[in-house]
Amino acid sequence: MPNVDLENWPVGNEDAARLCGTTGSALRNWRGKHGLFPQKKQGAGTPAAFVLRDLLRIVVVARAVQFGIPPEFACRFARNVAFMPYLVSGQPVRIGWRDGEYSVAVNEVDDVHVCIPLHNACVEIVDALTAAVAFAKGAAEAEAAKERFWEKVEKAAATLPE
Repeated sequence: MPNVDLENWPVGNEDAARLCGTTGSALRNWRGKHGLFPQKKQGAGTPAAFVLRDLLRIVVVARAVQFGIPPEFACRFARNVAFMPYLVSGQPVRIGWRDGEYSVAVNEVDDVHVCIPLHNACVEIVDALTAAVAFAKGAAEAEAAKERFWEKVEKAAATLPE
């Protein structure tokens, strides 16, 4: 039996919205109107499925919108963020305004509009995914998947410059 990959465990629209602190209708709007995710080719009646990277994008958009960033900017920003450095460092995602566009604010000197503590959100999402895997595949497989995920994060941390 292949190992479960926590990063690719599928989550439906309503569960994704709940995990990320938004509503299903907002998530459908961000996806359809603002192109937060590429439209996946699915069969008729097949619900949308999101994976961990998608869930982190949803968190960024939800928090940015809560702080007044328009959804179209928040979605565009979230499509272009590399999440691993934030998970590894524990630093928040800083969104700033530069040249008429919201972008990553590299440091506190940039015009920071909002800071999003992505690491904490990831811990909560990973715990929820672990519970879903435990329900479907058993506690031992779920804990092993969780351990593999955090080992991957630690390995990535070793490759980042200090």
